[in-house]
Amino acid sequence: MRTWFAPDEAAEFAAAKAVLLRRCLVWAGERGRPADALLISAAVDSRHHSRDGRLAYWDDAQIRRFLLAWVPKQVVAPREVLDLAPDVLRTYVRYLAATGLRDPRGFTPGQADAAIARATVPFRRTLDAGRTDADHHVLEELLEARFTEPALSLDETRAAARPPIALPPPADLTAAAARSVIVQHLTALATGAGDVSAAPDLPLLRAWADALGSHAADLITDPEALWRRAFDVLPELGQGAAASLPRLFGRLLPVVLDTLYGMDDVPLARLEQVARPACRQGFDENLARETRRHCLARDLARTLEVLSDLGAVELTRGPILPLHTDLPHTDPGHADLGHADPHHADLRREGLFRKGLFREDDHPGSPDLAPLARLTPLALRAVRERLLADGHDAPLLGELATAEPAELLGVLTQHYPPREAAAELNGWLSRPGQDVECLLRAISACPFRSRATAMLGVLVDALPQGDVLLRELRHDLILGPTALTLLMDVGEVEPMGLGQREHLLLGAENFLTMLEVGGPQALIAQLRGLAGRDAYRFVESVLASGHHDDEGMEDLRDLVAEPLRLTYSPGPA
Repeated sequence: MRTWFAPDEAAEFAAAKAVLLRRCLVWAGERGRPADALLISAAVDSRHHSRDGRLAYWDDAQIRRFLLAWVPKQVVAPREVLDLAPDVLRTYVRYLAATGLRDPRGFTPGQADAAIARATVPFRRTLDAGRTDADHHVLEELLEARFTEPALSLDETRAAARPPIALPPPADLTAAAARSVIVQHLTALATGAGDVSAAPDLPLLRAWADALGSHAADLITDPEALWRRAFDVLPELGQGAAASLPRLFGRLLPVVLDTLYGMDDVPLARLEQVARPACRQGFDENLARETRRHCLARDLARTLEVLSDLGAVELTRGPILPLHTDLPHTDPGHADLGHADPHHADLRREGLFRKGLFREDDHPGSPDLAPLARLTPLALRAVRERLLADGHDAPLLGELATAEPAELLGVLTQHYPPREAAAELNGWLSRPGQDVECLLRAISACPFRSRATAMLGVLVDALPQGDVLLRELRHDLILGPTALTLLMDVGEVEPMGLGQREHLLLGAENFLTMLEVGGPQALIAQLRGLAGRDAYRFVESVLASGHHDDEGMEDLRDLVAEPLRLTYSPGPA
């Protein structure tokens, strides 16, 4: 059971939503909690059709978006049904937590309850405003909220997934801010302590100081706060066309920050390649191609110089990573992109070589090195904060250190590459009271077969002796079928080597997984294609396998076996 789907995974999303809806309604009914199929479906839809697409992540912004925008605009139902939306959302969030599906980076059920309570009165007023135009005061408030609360927008484009990043301890970030050349010059300019006349770009420094605003004086004693503010006003500098900033600065800044975020050293040639489409409209269309490339290289160099002085970008020279070997002139003997491509010679003239950042004698006799750039930890933190504020998923290594076991594994299976998943998992295991047994209990308790398989897979991949653990779990009463599935996937177990009981358990595990992932109709069609008129009898034998997942087996009986029974009369035993 995944809780994140790409926009083009329509069938997979529909199957998962059907499972969530069916199981949540049953869970709520057993506990006497408010539930409505239309509203639960709307809650799932609102999260899928969002910037991050995480079905199990809810925070204040997403709660307000659902109640104040999605329900009033997207859900067509009688008023008495719409009025249930806050309570139904509480039920859905609690169901996610109870089943281990909740994204631990979002609100707990208690925090969600408080946020829903805060949004309930505006929600009722929104419904009232949609019913009548008489209350102009309410309409004005809603209109204002539409422009001041971006989270209320329904028109969100799915953002690209962001890689997990690591940050140093806070004390290191504070020290790095104090070392920033721009922070030191801004402090000297504001206090009069020190000579800034030797600053490499005094007009830019004064424009930067002006952009800091009226609170600049309060930041002088806090280098870290001053650095944050100086970084935040970078777009304003570009819009204000500060004297010495390049003409393309405003277009290049977001490209540089976005491209470098979460990446190891990126060749400047890659940055330029990515920047070309974004900067195309910044040029006169009559300019020659080489002239445009010359101007782009020059402006990119100056942009990187400004970011380097701030302490937002680190510029070095080194070998090109395999990820970037598709760039021109990266064959042996031509990999130094700062020399092989003539327009990159502009980098020297524009200050980067002059500052010694790309000294040609850094690596004498090494022609296979290129100029590289990466974001500093200070910039990584600042960009991540912007991403989070804009509704993106921006994982941070260590943020799951105290997560519940099921929630930890669920996030790792969907949002972390293997290397980062292993690092996060081992960090979690290093804390007292958090061990492998806790994680195995969480997998055993998982009510979704596809999710349990993914959780066990990420665990065994991260552990040094994971393969040994997987073989041992083959004989576990609960995790045996899941372990068998993974052992089959890696070729350690062949079907001919299974006994009858393992055959049936593995069949049950596979059927339940296919039912979750593809839905009942897809499973029925596959069974009919494989077994024809014997399909019902085949499923009947699997239902008698003794598989532990009672809820899943009941779904298999009701949604698959019963339609097959009604279609084909089973033959004599």
